[in-house]
Amino acid sequence: RHSGTSDLLTTTSSSDLIIDNSDDVGTAALTFFRQVVFTHMDAQSLNILTPSEGFLFDSDDSDDSGNDVAVTRKSSAPKDGSGREKASVRLIDFEYTGLNPRAVDIANTFCEHTNMNNLEPKYEEQYPTDKQQDVFLHAYVTRANPTVAKQLSRIENGWEIFLSVARDEIGRDTLLSNIGWAIWAVAQASMSKIDFDYLRYARLRIDGYYYFKERYWGGHE
Repeated sequence: RHSGTSDLLTTTSSSDLIIDNSDDVGTAALTFFRQVVFTHMDAQSLNILTPSEGFLFDSDDSDDSGNDVAVTRKSSAPKDGSGREKASVRLIDFEYTGLNPRAVDIANTFCEHTNMNNLEPKYEEQYPTDKQQDVFLHAYVTRANPTVAKQLSRIENGWEIFLSVARDEIGRDTLLSNIGWAIWAVAQASMSKIDFDYLRYARLRIDGYYYFKERYWGGHE
């Protein structure tokens, strides 16, 4: 994928990254997004909750078993520097969480951007554009590792190079998302009692696998 990176990738965590110049940026991007971290692996629209206007999530609420639940309570939302209300976000459904490279988790979320929930994915039209990916990834890196973000900002074209490599790495990992959920759907078709066309979902995921294989791997075996 990227020449001359093996030593750095096996010995350096993203928190230790030192980016001195533009020659280091591509390697740094691969190191960061290949780092194995705790991942959600199902961060799609139905699992990302935002409160209605005038409501905020209350982290102190729990169900009878003591588990945290996403409860909203009427409240005055906190303001950011511009005076606008700050949005609160809550993730739910952690049954597919695990240790995976960051890029794999993000690739899965980008695939879910293609209206998979309604079984109407239009991969070419709905997969996040480069600009949309850059907005997401810039915010992600800035929050996950402010030190890396600051180093990139000091290097001419640092962010541009970093994000270009990141988009390609994540795009290649979309194959894992699509083949994984296709296998899951075939298994669910014979086990689940939920009224859902799992086999159609599996076929759509296989279509996605071949589309992204051609797009990011050039169709090579």
